[in-house]
Amino acid sequence: GGAGGVGGVGGGVGCGVCGCEVEAGPAVMSYVGGGCGEYIQETTYKYVGCGAGEFGMVTPKKVNYNCIFISGGVGVLLLVIILVLLLLPGTTTTTTPLTTTGLPFNCLTMDNPDMWSPAKKTYCCAHGGKGCPKPTTPAPTPPPPTPPKP
Repeated sequence: GGAGGVGGVGGGVGCGVCGCEVEAGPAVMSYVGGGCGEYIQETTYKYVGCGAGEFGMVTPKKVNYNCIFISGGVGVLLLVIILVLLLLPGTTTTTTPLTTTGLPFNCLTMDNPDMWSPAKKTYCCAHGGKGCPKPTTPAPTPPPPTPPKP
């Protein structure tokens, strides 16, 4: 038998762009399934035609781990980028609250204290001296009656 029956069997079968399997050496006689090979086994191998035997010349394969490492690294890198983007806080808007004195009334206004509410007048009188009721002046005492003239 000759070695002319290699045909389409073997070759560099790969998976993906970088090829996960590469040829590992010369072709060897291997079982390829019933009716799938070019040879049959007798005392020696005999060529019986394409697809008429059980054995064929098959190039052994080995796995190219570079492809797996590169694709795994790219996958991990993409996963890290996605996690970083998801875990980063978004833009936050902060507002500063209006500062207040914490007092119930603002006694330092320039308006007329007579227009204030009674509660504001009482508070501001006690804490700031503004808005206090004006002291009422007693009505002038009438002059003593003059005695009649004799």
